[in-house]
Amino acid sequence: MSKSGDGPKPDFTGEEQVISGKGLAKALDVTPQYIAQLANEGIVFRKAPGKYQLFESVNSYVRYLRSAPKNQWGSKDEGQTDFERERLRRTKEEADKLELLNAKTRRDLVESDLVVKLLQKLEAELKVPILNSSLPDVDKDKLLGVLLRAKEMDLSELE
Repeated sequence: MSKSGDGPKPDFTGEEQVISGKGLAKALDVTPQYIAQLANEGIVFRKAPGKYQLFESVNSYVRYLRSAPKNQWGSKDEGQTDFERERLRRTKEEADKLELLNAKTRRDLVESDLVVKLLQKLEAELKVPILNSSLPDVDKDKLLGVLLRAKEMDLSELE
């Protein structure tokens, strides 16, 4: 029901209809303050102080809502909700985990702890034969230096 201060009911005859700010706010389900803000932004059209063009303002407001971002990231793309984004992140994480497991199974990927243990074992196996060999001391020192550097090497340097 229309109150006397809300202006006339629209007759949809195509003639220009003028409505109060309070009436337009009620029609758009917003506050009168928001109507004033929309008028300042040029989204609804003021005919006179406190009076607005009904059809032009409603059409313009609908266009404004259609063009506004649909989610918090400013994207109009569907599926960009928190839930969808989190599900996509989790799916990618699971795929990465499976990819690593497959690489280990194919022996394309070896854990760094195993590489370190292998180098330690090699050093222990080679150190005594090098020291007991008939090589000149200079060559022995070079070989032991190579073993020591390999043992202390940062595995990320191998990439």
